Amino acid sequence: MTQADTERTEEGDDLRTRVADVLRSLALDEQLKAQIPTDPVLGPLVRRAARRYVAGETASEALTRIAEINRRGHRATVDYMGAGVRRVRHRVMAVRLQPDR
Repeated sequence: MTQADTERTEEGDDLRTRVADVLRSLALDEQLKAQIPTDPVLGPLVRRAARRYVAGETASEALTRIAEINRRGHRATVDYMGAGVRRVRHRVMAVRLQPDR
């Protein structure tokens, strides 16, 4: 490996670390997370991007989406994504929504 290769690798590692730090800070920013869904530009973009991976915002929406997927001959699994909430009120709601509790 040449000196130039080593420098490019180190720069790439540094960039990945910086990007990871930025994404982590955005993911933990509660105010930002509250603003994005109501933003007239970002809200629809984020929902469109997430649609492929998120079956719905409610259990009813998720079940409807799963039925559509099953009708096309595919299988589906569902995970409730409320496990990472930090506010007590939201934690209580998340626990109540989990069907096996």
